[in-house]
Amino acid sequence: MLLEISRDAAGRVLARRKDGAPLSDEDRREARFTAELEDKLAEAPGRVAAVLIASEVLGCDVWLAFDKSFQSDNGLAVYYPEELPVLRTRRGAYPGSGLHK
Repeated sequence: MLLEISRDAAGRVLARRKDGAPLSDEDRREARFTAELEDKLAEAPGRVAAVLIASEVLGCDVWLAFDKSFQSDNGLAVYYPEELPVLRTRRGAYPGSGLHK
């Protein structure tokens, strides 16, 4: 990941680029998204296999799976954390688009 993300004492999201470049609007959105996702995962009881995300970037709902054995039962695309950098700028990740294969 190109960003280092943390929270200050007031709970605000702090981010900086590891390459020293200024943050772009896209970097800020990614930092907020990542921080919110980490918060939701921290609140989840037990082991989380996947979370359903309404992605504005992709324009559809997708599963973010943390367990490779997770199977979607609703036909939505399933992605893994290591695929997130590729998906940052992509649209149309709906089944049949070829992006989720």
